Amino acid sequence: MERKEIRILQIEDNPGDVRLIKEMLKDVRQGRLVLNHAADLASGIEFLNSNECDLVLLDLGLPDSTGLKTLERLHEAKRVVPVVIMTGLDDEELGFEAVKMGAQDYLVKGQIDSNILLRSIRYAIERKRIDEKLRRSEERFRSTFEQAAVGIAHVSTEGDWLRVNSKLCGILGYTSEKILTMNCIKMTHPDDLGRDQEKIDELLSYEIDTYTIEKRYMHKDGYYVWCQLTRSLVEESPEAPKYFLSVIEDITKRKQTELALENNAREMSELNRKLKELNASKDKFFSIVAHDLRSPFSALLGFSEYMHKHIEELTHDEIKDFSFRIYKSLNSLLKLIENLLQWARINTGKMEFSPDRFSLNELLDEILNIYNINAGRKNIKLYCSLDNSYEVYADKDMIDSVLRNLLSNAIKFTASGGEIRLAAKKRNGYVEVSVADTGIGIRKEDMERMFRIDENLTREGTENEKGTGLGLVLCREFVQMNGGTIEVESEHGKGSTFRFTIPEEAGKSEEAQKSLS
Repeated sequence: MERKEIRILQIEDNPGDVRLIKEMLKDVRQGRLVLNHAADLASGIEFLNSNECDLVLLDLGLPDSTGLKTLERLHEAKRVVPVVIMTGLDDEELGFEAVKMGAQDYLVKGQIDSNILLRSIRYAIERKRIDEKLRRSEERFRSTFEQAAVGIAHVSTEGDWLRVNSKLCGILGYTSEKILTMNCIKMTHPDDLGRDQEKIDELLSYEIDTYTIEKRYMHKDGYYVWCQLTRSLVEESPEAPKYFLSVIEDITKRKQTELALENNAREMSELNRKLKELNASKDKFFSIVAHDLRSPFSALLGFSEYMHKHIEELTHDEIKDFSFRIYKSLNSLLKLIENLLQWARINTGKMEFSPDRFSLNELLDEILNIYNINAGRKNIKLYCSLDNSYEVYADKDMIDSVLRNLLSNAIKFTASGGEIRLAAKKRNGYVEVSVADTGIGIRKEDMERMFRIDENLTREGTENEKGTGLGLVLCREFVQMNGGTIEVESEHGKGSTFRFTIPEEAGKSEEAQKSLS
């Protein structure tokens, strides 16, 4: 059961003062107050160690101890007992200092009566009870603060760490002594500062009470740690400075998992895209085999059969016309077979990639010697303007195929009397080659489809020349394999300009191969 009486120990060596206190307390109802006495500090401490006590009335001038040392020794022996200092008129300053050291009150001998004494006793016991409750509350808070499974910190409105727990130190890799010299804003990833500062401003303007964001802090070892931060503003009193209560949880593993899932999703999307391209390639292959290869062979068989049966009846001009038609069909068929074989080697991974340094000028001369004849047959003027000597690093056979396809297309889609211009210039470590014609041009909607295998875009030339739709697809593949880019500008009815880039030095094509593998 709860004890009803108040037990007091008076540690006093002056018998007169002892009698005075007893006299003052005699009117207290019997059984409510028990007064004990010790004549020196040692006897008082011995009593406290073996008896329950609610309050000590302590004289600072004892036979075995004097001054503030007396209070220190008593606290060392029995800290939890409230103490009221009994001091003489000349010791009032000493009594005040004792209160600063933890005494609950001080009374000046000769200036007290029973009411003052009783009030001081009650207040001292109550204040000690409140202090003890606050102490236990503080201990619980400190324990919770330190043992929390997440990082907890008090942060000034300027971003300085004011108080941190051990979990936060573990998250960021610093000792508490070191982190308290640092600023959390300066430890924040630059990309996360804007969002965080925006929310801080809303807290300080009382627009919100709390917020939660994901942000990165710099770890002691130089890498960033992903954290979930929950922050609120604390105002303990109008006089005390405001600070932020921050709860910080390490979510790096979760972020790594999310990133892995995102990467997997991207990989799956890329695999689906490649699968779609493979299916489109398969469809394109069968289309070419079924139609584009069969048609020219049928025409060749028809011409040759007719000539075989009617050779003696044909005139010289008719034979010449038939042979030219056979030549054109064979030439078109050869080009189709070459493109088909190249495309097949790429898609089966059997295309050898052999980059080396070579002269672009020399390659263009070789190609122009061939295509000048083709352009001349359609009365097309072919110009090549190179203002420099260009050395490039790429697979020469692939670049040769790109140039041949682009020139062949330019001739095919340019009417008699038109012009085709080849040019080159250096640009940021690459040589940019352009093939511009005054041909029929390309519609805008077709420009977005012409480099894709799954679109099946084919057009007839100005003299009904047939196409396979593979040439530009091959151009894109070859240019990208060599680390370059290809693009087209065109206006329907007025001509087209194709531009592609070739690296000047080694490295770009190897990087491209890694990214494509």
